[in-house]
Amino acid sequence: MKYKRLLSLTMAAAMICGFAAALPDGVFETSLTINANAESTATSGQCGDNVYWSVQNDVLTISGTGDMEDYGFFSRPFAGLRNVKSVVIKSGVTSIGEFAFHECYSITSITIPGSVKSIGEFAFYDCTSLEKVNLPKSITNIGSNAFKGCISLKSISIPSSITSIGDYVFCKCKSLTKVTIPSSVTSIGISAFEVCTNLKSVTIPSSVTSISAWAFSGTKWLENQRKKNPLVVVNEILIDGRTCEGKVTIPSSVKSVANGAFAGCKNLTSVTVPSSVKSIGWSAFNGCTSLTKATIPSSVSSISNSAFEGCTNLKSITIPSSVKSIGSCAFSSCKSLTSVTIPSSVTSIGKKAFYYCENLTKATIKSGIKSIGEEAFSNCENLISITIPGSVTSIGKSAFYFCKGLASLTIQKGVKSIGEEAFQACTSLTSVTLPSSVENIGMCAFRSCSNLTSVTIPGSVTSIGNEAFAYCRNLKSVTMQKGVTTIEEKAFDNCTNLTSVIIPSSVKSIGEHAFYSCTSLTKVTIPDSVTSIGNEAFGHYYYNDSFQFGKVIGFTIYGYKGTAAEKYAKDNEFKFVVIKLPKATRLAGDNRYATATKLSGTMYKTSDTVILATGLTYQDALIAVPLASAYNAPLLLGTERHITAQTEAELKRLKAKNVIVVSTNGAIGDKAKAELKALKLNTTYIEGKTDYETAAKVAATLQKKAGKAPYTIFFATDSAFADALSASPVAAIMGAPIIYLKNTGSIDSATANYLKSVKGKVKNAYIIGGDGVISDAMMKNVANALGLTSGETVVRVAGANRYETCVAINNKFNDVLTGTGICVSKGLDFPDALAGGVYAAKNRQALFLADGKKLQDVQSSYLKSKNASKITVFGGTGAVSDELVKLIAQASL
Repeated sequence: MKYKRLLSLTMAAAMICGFAAALPDGVFETSLTINANAESTATSGQCGDNVYWSVQNDVLTISGTGDMEDYGFFSRPFAGLRNVKSVVIKSGVTSIGEFAFHECYSITSITIPGSVKSIGEFAFYDCTSLEKVNLPKSITNIGSNAFKGCISLKSISIPSSITSIGDYVFCKCKSLTKVTIPSSVTSIGISAFEVCTNLKSVTIPSSVTSISAWAFSGTKWLENQRKKNPLVVVNEILIDGRTCEGKVTIPSSVKSVANGAFAGCKNLTSVTVPSSVKSIGWSAFNGCTSLTKATIPSSVSSISNSAFEGCTNLKSITIPSSVKSIGSCAFSSCKSLTSVTIPSSVTSIGKKAFYYCENLTKATIKSGIKSIGEEAFSNCENLISITIPGSVTSIGKSAFYFCKGLASLTIQKGVKSIGEEAFQACTSLTSVTLPSSVENIGMCAFRSCSNLTSVTIPGSVTSIGNEAFAYCRNLKSVTMQKGVTTIEEKAFDNCTNLTSVIIPSSVKSIGEHAFYSCTSLTKVTIPDSVTSIGNEAFGHYYYNDSFQFGKVIGFTIYGYKGTAAEKYAKDNEFKFVVIKLPKATRLAGDNRYATATKLSGTMYKTSDTVILATGLTYQDALIAVPLASAYNAPLLLGTERHITAQTEAELKRLKAKNVIVVSTNGAIGDKAKAELKALKLNTTYIEGKTDYETAAKVAATLQKKAGKAPYTIFFATDSAFADALSASPVAAIMGAPIIYLKNTGSIDSATANYLKSVKGKVKNAYIIGGDGVISDAMMKNVANALGLTSGETVVRVAGANRYETCVAINNKFNDVLTGTGICVSKGLDFPDALAGGVYAAKNRQALFLADGKKLQDVQSSYLKSKNASKITVFGGTGAVSDELVKLIAQASL
């Protein structure tokens, strides 16, 4: 019989699309059951694979075995039998098909045997004369809308075999006066008894755990219940509360406040949700305009879409830490809401969740949330401040659009994407600092933030979107860190007060009108990385109020010859000034020993004294730097077995007479000593069994040379070279020793004895590196040993890593490092840098550690502030590449 169903659908499509006439001949000859509209003259037919029907004396009999056919709206088999008064279904038939008796207006009664197990959807829909139905206990399922519109049905007995009453099953059964629901039923569907206007008595057993929306809406039974209680809630859902008043306490049997539960309850003033409730459905309290307070228990895990939308007088809401998601429009247009705290349990804030909460002044978003949806806080005009936690990865489109009172914005590290128009027209914002995690700034993200004066864009951002900062008319400075590759069209259009912009060397393209009408921007430096500059990107303006077009008078471009910057200047007749990078000199040999002699040869024509240390480790050479500086001597390198051919040749060239050997535990061994003896040099050995002992002995020698105790001491770890290397030029210039310390525990005996000898004479001490390198406890030990105060006269100089620590040292001792140049050394390995500290100290230049193909933001900022006139590189291109040297030179401008 399935072909009938298919044919009925074909017929329906033909009627809708207007090509019924095109159907092949004989299509209606298969069965009389296809006739849907015309009154039938047939008296029998087939209505299932083994089910048949016949009419006699106004009685329709269904007989056979198995299921009746399921029909559609256009293929109802009995719609034309206008005179049939009763239906008798014989035993053997197991189901009543969908739409089987739809619009059989004359049927007054029906007999259903115990063999029937299910009644299909719309089976008796609009059987307006049907008065009585006896449902056997064999029936386990009654489809939705099965008896809808049976306006004459006076009574119905629901058998205990039924577990659920589907949607609209008895809707509009206006003559129904009494319903007893058996204890087998657990759920009652949407509008199941809606508009049963004469229903006066309903017995709902405790087995029912779910009553869906409007299940008894429009019934007299509900009206009677309202006389007892203004609002009736049964188990899961409000039966109908659109005329409710006052306060509502939902009973503890309720498990969820389902969709539309209290929607439109305009007189509802407060509601208390019990701890049994786990979810609040969409539009549950939508339009409750008198609701001022709602208490949500910690059992609730989700607040669905539009749950409290339009609750215009809702003043306070507490979202418990159990809630995991806040749906779209959940609190939209809650105009009286003044503050909200979103707990860390919430992972997402839906689209327009707090849209148009115009009196919301404070929103606290706890760490844990991952995304803020589109327009989530849009048009919250009085929102003053917002902190976006680092757990958030994306800020949706227009999330804070037109939050014109937003004066404070903190975006924590972790946020990756700022959507289109996210902060557009936030007119109270004055500054924006984006964290290094942000990768994308969407179109118009900060457009028309008219009071924004400064913005820093981190190197993690690769593209600045169209009009991202357009019409930020008070924006004066923009700092783009290296990493940005694209500045899109109109990105800074009409930023009329912009006077300064730094375009990093990572930028490749600048879009059309990118800085159009930036009339205060009279000069710009464009790096040679830029290969594409769009039309009127710089130096052009348009006054909208007077329709004037023109060029900024005196606009000057600084750039490199043969680049896109020069071409743009020429094409637009702007002044072009060629940039000259600071001169870079590389001091390098074939190996570390040759590099040390190269440095020596650069500094000295001759030298009576030479300092010698091993080149195989770093500890001895670095503590020897202040000693070499004190003797105005070069530092050369050897090994345990040899002083090396390069070192021997340099000793002879220098015409050296004295050699001071710094050696820990035989680092310069007997064979090397024999070679020195053969050269007939006056050799002094400073030797210790440990790094700590050797450092203490070097410090004592330095003190003897100076004729007094040091004013300052530098402390570094002996387990990593970078911190001691960075500090070595400063220590050498100041005549201060470098002492090695362990991370934790007590000060070793050799160091303790030395510190005891200078206690009361040393006035300052510097701990180089963070707490992970030298602990705070060890820092206090040093202070106690010297009679100083930790944190005051014993100060830590450190950064987040070796590169930042190096910058921190250079900034701290900027008044000591007075040379105009900088010295560059590899930061991940020590060989080429061992003798570099002596060179840097002699020239009073800062030592700068660098690796790889890019600079950290802290490094770039330092280089710009230093503005070095020349750069000296220690080691070959394998240590510090030409590409990296160029980046350092460009950053120094």
